[in-house]
Amino acid sequence: MCGIFGIVGGNLPSDEAFLASLRTIRHRGPDNFSSLRIDRELIFGHARLAIIDLSEASNQPFVTDRMVLAYNGEIYNYREVRWALQKLGHRFSTSGDTEVVVRAFEQWGDACFAKLHGMFAIAIYDKKAKTLNLARDRFGIKPLYVMEQGATVSFASETKPLLRLGQRAINANVLQEIILWGFPLSQNSFFSGLWQVAPGEVVSFDGRSIHRRNWAKETAETKRWWNEFGLRKALDRSISDHLVADVPVAIALSGGLDSSIVAALAARQRGNLVAFTTTFSDRDDDEVEYARIVANHCGIEHRVIRLPAGDLERTLRSILYHVEEPIANPNVFPTFGLSKVIKDNGFKVIMMGEGSDEIFAGYPWHRAAQEKNANTRSMYEHYRRRRAQPNAVAYLRAPVAAALVAREGEFLSAFEKSAQGSKLDTMLSFERAYQMQFAQLLRVDKMMMAHSVEARVPYLYSSVLQAANRLPDKRKIDISPTKSGRVDKIALAALARKLLPSQVADRPKFGKGGTVNLWETPLMANLDAVANKLLTSDDYRQSREYLSDWINWDAVKRTPAKQLFTLISMIMATDVHVIARE
Repeated sequence: MCGIFGIVGGNLPSDEAFLASLRTIRHRGPDNFSSLRIDRELIFGHARLAIIDLSEASNQPFVTDRMVLAYNGEIYNYREVRWALQKLGHRFSTSGDTEVVVRAFEQWGDACFAKLHGMFAIAIYDKKAKTLNLARDRFGIKPLYVMEQGATVSFASETKPLLRLGQRAINANVLQEIILWGFPLSQNSFFSGLWQVAPGEVVSFDGRSIHRRNWAKETAETKRWWNEFGLRKALDRSISDHLVADVPVAIALSGGLDSSIVAALAARQRGNLVAFTTTFSDRDDDEVEYARIVANHCGIEHRVIRLPAGDLERTLRSILYHVEEPIANPNVFPTFGLSKVIKDNGFKVIMMGEGSDEIFAGYPWHRAAQEKNANTRSMYEHYRRRRAQPNAVAYLRAPVAAALVAREGEFLSAFEKSAQGSKLDTMLSFERAYQMQFAQLLRVDKMMMAHSVEARVPYLYSSVLQAANRLPDKRKIDISPTKSGRVDKIALAALARKLLPSQVADRPKFGKGGTVNLWETPLMANLDAVANKLLTSDDYRQSREYLSDWINWDAVKRTPAKQLFTLISMIMATDVHVIARE
């Protein structure tokens, strides 16, 4: 796990200027900090968090006779891929996964990415072909931003290095999307001129043109069956692979179904595991109690950490510095707090339960796919009602609100492009393409890496997705009148009953109180005061003025602070990254 930054072609900056930009992502990799320049062709930089092969031999940028590699992520099956490459005549000078990535590309080109099981954002420059290749894992677990400036192409794990290279401005369309949905509905960044390589995509630049192609594309399974053994086998293998590391691996245990299954399966494969549960609550927290039950049942050391409320404005400012783009959900706070706890306890790697809901259908709005006479349009409208933020539109200026209305067909089209297989498949595919990528995975990556912690998400693995896609829809969600008991993530709950106490396997998605309801914790006690400061004080006047083309500040004054969280984060992100007073 690392931070990467590079520039190819055009007028390259000085080494001093490049390193100053690279330092803005030093938090992603404190173990090694390196750069490489090749004449006027390129300059690559890397900040390393050493997880596999801790030796200096696997430091990056990594150079072979033909290739230059800057890579962020982990390849869990790197030993198998290396063995296959050795049989084809390749020789290795390291014992880690970094060299495997570059040798695999030398051997198979784009076809190598389907052979690499893991999470990654990869930049490979072919010195002979003078071509930069950028690739991202199939789920978009690892971010990879790109900026084009004439003949110059720059890339980075975060926006900060790129924002230092060009004009800082906001993408108006993405601002609208975040205001309405809470996340973008495109690969474009909140900042103008920046975009991300799509999940499962390879983008190549040869100095004259850009070529984009998908190395991974979801296809619906035509044969569906309930195979408990197949699902258990896929999850067992994924957990085993995600435990691959040359440093200890911890567990994030929320007490919910997803993280509890991860903990139970990991405990069966490895002893001496440590699980962490955090809470902002100052009273009994249902999530903590469920987590204790799981840890005791699995024989895992359990560390419960009560996070201090702290200074809300200062914490939010730190979060927006790292997450960079506006956020719609305050669950960034516990993730940010957890990452510091993990680092303070001496761990670099933690496994989390993210992605399960988007694969096994765990959200209430997914039930729309099983409603009588459901179709793509009705499912989209149901999703929009449940997920969009209609109150936010009330404080947009009239032309901006009108522009959003005019884009309704564009949003519906994005949903329709996800159509494949069953109606539920369409909803889940759309969920993974946008909400999961931009709201969940971006939050997890940037909040964890803010404290140099690698987050691993074993539900987001090709074999697990394949096993989930083979399930009949009614083994995910069943809202039929005759159905009793759990109606969502049915197959996953059935597996949990073999691993966990019944009160955990059959519990509802959310408890009655505690950290799952952040609005009621001491953390948010000063939200009104912070909102008032951002909306009225001279400290944030420049940011408000910058956003005034889009935001009607008179209408904002009549809106409760809870409904302004997205806008609060937008003001802060503008202040930190556009006005740039960090």
